[in-house]
Amino acid sequence: MEEREFKSVLGEQLRLYRKRKGMTIEEAAWEAKVDAKHLGKVENGQRSMRAETLFKMVYTLDIPTDFFEVLKNYYQTK
Repeated sequence: MEEREFKSVLGEQLRLYRKRKGMTIEEAAWEAKVDAKHLGKVENGQRSMRAETLFKMVYTLDIPTDFFEVLKNYYQTK
């Protein structure tokens, strides 16, 4: 999988969980203590994020561990 594809899948998954929690980008960013513009770019597949920031989002959005299985499976099929 190319880096661009990975960024896109990661962003789609983060957006999915954020919306399931009923949060705006600004609300999720504020709660996770990350920059809202950066989070928006991640969700749009334009940027990636450091592991520390990703774990902040996982905690903030109550993302289950199968989130990483989805990324892993997508990566293995490409």
